[in-house]
Amino acid sequence: MVATGQPPLRYQWRKNGTNIPGANNPGYKAPPATGQDNGAAFSVIVSDDLGSVTSRDAILTRALRVSRSLVGLLRLTSGVCADCLKQTPPPKISQVAAA
Repeated sequence: MVATGQPPLRYQWRKNGTNIPGANNPGYKAPPATGQDNGAAFSVIVSDDLGSVTSRDAILTRALRVSRSLVGLLRLTSGVCADCLKQTPPPKISQVAAA
């Protein structure tokens, strides 16, 4: 974030419209995100002796970590192998690969 104005500039970072205590620097590093943080709106108010301006919101999007086993399952359930999973008992991976 870059701001210009009459020094000294003051910063107040906000999350969902609420001031974040102690977040008063030109940059802000949020703590590790949780599922509840997905979609949170971050903004900053920059002020000097002549006034203030509020940034547009930056929306936090939390990426999901996908395990290798889930990726393998997703591959199995796409296309032809979806029918393999309906078998009782389910086939072994080597049987699916050979199908």
